[in-house]
Amino acid sequence: MENETTVGKNALNYRIIINEIIGVIISIALTAFVAIILFFIKLKYAILIDMVLFISIFILQLLILYFFSLMQYKNLKYAIGQNSVSFTRGAFGVERETIPFEKIKNATFDQTVIQRLFSVGDITIDQDDEKYIWENIDSQTAALISNTVSAKGDVQPITVATANAIVNPPPQKT
Repeated sequence: MENETTVGKNALNYRIIINEIIGVIISIALTAFVAIILFFIKLKYAILIDMVLFISIFILQLLILYFFSLMQYKNLKYAIGQNSVSFTRGAFGVERETIPFEKIKNATFDQTVIQRLFSVGDITIDQDDEKYIWENIDSQTAALISNTVSAKGDVQPITVATANAIVNPPPQKT
């Protein structure tokens, strides 16, 4: 696709932090499980074995999840064409979605509390028959895409109008 643009660095930072937190939790759970098993086996150096195992798993998961986050980020691209917007994502396999502007009915940007801390969020694009969600995108990219989709797409601006009620007076008796 021509003129593909990588999203902002906040998306990378968010992915690294979230993946590493999950990795640390898994490392702690795994080594706690091993510690329990070693306790019941009553090995002489059970604590030392568990500490070495934890440090090994911790370092390994740091490297693997950092590499995984980096690969996700490198493939996180978008392209805005004359008639469509394209999104690319994936860590090792790459998925590309192209959405014609004429099919887009609505575009929203949502953030959880944690996403707000990192200035990232999810773009949801409503089409005639389906929704496309592009997750954990930086706020600046999301604003650019939302503005472009609103300008070029079939997205109708929401206007608030007040209703004027016409009240007929009751008929007068003569």
